[in-house]
Amino acid sequence: MFSVLTLLSVFCEIFAAGILIAGSYTFAKKYFETKDKQFLSLFFIFSLFSMYVTGVVASQIMFDIDIPIKTLIITQKLIYSFLILAAFFVWIFFFQKTGRFVRSGMYLASAISVILLYLNFFSAINLVFRLDIIEPAIESAAILPIRYFWALSWLALSMYF
Repeated sequence: MFSVLTLLSVFCEIFAAGILIAGSYTFAKKYFETKDKQFLSLFFIFSLFSMYVTGVVASQIMFDIDIPIKTLIITQKLIYSFLILAAFFVWIFFFQKTGRFVRSGMYLASAISVILLYLNFFSAINLVFRLDIIEPAIESAAILPIRYFWALSWLALSMYF
């Protein structure tokens, strides 16, 4: 049975995923109207981050209904790959807006994304089981800087603007 805190966090995550999906739909519609590549980047950012958020909720539910551990591990690796790809598209959007260092910055962001994706899928697995979980039940990328890469991409974008 879920605790009250877990139910509230799941509700907030579902609400946030709905807002992100609505935003991704809006940016896709704007892209098809204007053919501006910045709207396409924003579409990918919002849709991939919404997949990350819904994946976290699905992981919590899968853990509580006793899904096999192998499926939970694969789910976590996919969840983190969504976050890596979303961060990569934040960097693409950043370089589209700045117009400077586009080629070298894109190579660097691509290299970091590919390295993180590789390490995500081939890293050791750290099984963390907790009661009243809010975060994913299986932490397969605990030593990788995936969330730091996500936060750094938004930090760079916000510092520019």
